[in-house]
Amino acid sequence: MKVNTTVYTNLMYHGSPNPGITTFTPRVSTHGKHYVYATPDMSATILYGAKWNDFLIWTGADDFAEVIVERQKGVMESLYKNKKGYIYILDGSTFYQLDPPDNT
Repeated sequence: MKVNTTVYTNLMYHGSPNPGITTFTPRVSTHGKHYVYATPDMSATILYGAKWNDFLIWTGADDFAEVIVERQKGVMESLYKNKKGYIYILDGSTFYQLDPPDNT
């Protein structure tokens, strides 16, 4: 995976089902690497207000919109119905962008 030289200078957002986070520590995800995930798009963080993995939900984008796909029927309702999630506002200068792998 290549590191892009993009460094964010504005705010970044982190979504979590956990309240009261004061220190963000890189954690291992399904790909086996340690990261703290954040995005400059606040609306995208809503999805991360619940704990899920790539085996439950697939996310991506086309030319027009973000795409979210349930990989099991009813998983969105079981993850989000009557649940709370939290959005944290972070200093963007502490993040850099990783380019997705080139699968061509």
